[in-house]
Amino acid sequence: MSNSIKKGQRKNPAQAPCPILVYANWFQFRAGERLVRSRVESRMLLSVQRGSGILRINGQDHIARTGSWFFLPWAHDVEYAADPVDPFFVGGIHLIPDHDHGYPVCNQVAHESGDPLAGASYRRDADWHGGSGLLKGFFSPRRQRFGALIDYLIESFEPERPDETKQRQAAEWLLGEISIALKDTAPTGPKPLPEVLPRLESYVRKNLNASLGIPDLARAGNCSIAGIHRLFRLWLNETPAKWVANRRAEHAALLLRTTRMPIKQIAEQVGISDPFQFSRFFKRHVGCSPRVYRHRQGIL
Repeated sequence: MSNSIKKGQRKNPAQAPCPILVYANWFQFRAGERLVRSRVESRMLLSVQRGSGILRINGQDHIARTGSWFFLPWAHDVEYAADPVDPFFVGGIHLIPDHDHGYPVCNQVAHESGDPLAGASYRRDADWHGGSGLLKGFFSPRRQRFGALIDYLIESFEPERPDETKQRQAAEWLLGEISIALKDTAPTGPKPLPEVLPRLESYVRKNLNASLGIPDLARAGNCSIAGIHRLFRLWLNETPAKWVANRRAEHAALLLRTTRMPIKQIAEQVGISDPFQFSRFFKRHVGCSPRVYRHRQGIL
């Protein structure tokens, strides 16, 4: 390459940017865990699947909780500080906004200034109509496809089997969904979730082994029974009872997949002491009995 081309400068400024997805993964933080990345040369879409914590992005703190997403600027520094009680589980998707054709695609990201990929001339930031700074919002219950796309891109990403065409299409697709998400919240910006909802979610997850009624949720959220119903209807598009039942079923499925805990004990963990009742409950929510579900999962 000619030495006259500076790092980060396009060979042909008139050519349209060529974004590409180069990495995607999930990460479960431990309680109180901290992680620092001093210079990340990508635009990363960060999705908080559950839990909470603080993100310090380019020196500014941002609350990160279930249902929030962040699109970080190029060459950002970020510190993750997981909540000491309910640590966040996050998904990250790294995009290179402008990656020259003709260069082999490396499915890695420079996280520090000394990384081999740092300052690579064929990897650059690029102007994008959504904005160049930090963008953030909350997933809308009425628009599920943005979150579903993030899940799909992370689950389907295979760094050991690169597919440049697919990865470029994925980047365009994701940028398009971010644009739509920003339009949904313009011009006043994303409407934050009421503080009571993350608090209620944390309370429910810690007390799934108990009988949880609407009055219990109202006390935990320090609001009226009518207020609980209104919150869940407006923000989660579910009744409180259905939402709690879904959390029980999700946790039971997780324990069946990831442990060899006896089914009777799993039933007690999610607040259903009778094994027969638990089997009926699980089949209603998942579509098969607990034993069949566990058999299908296999083991490591």
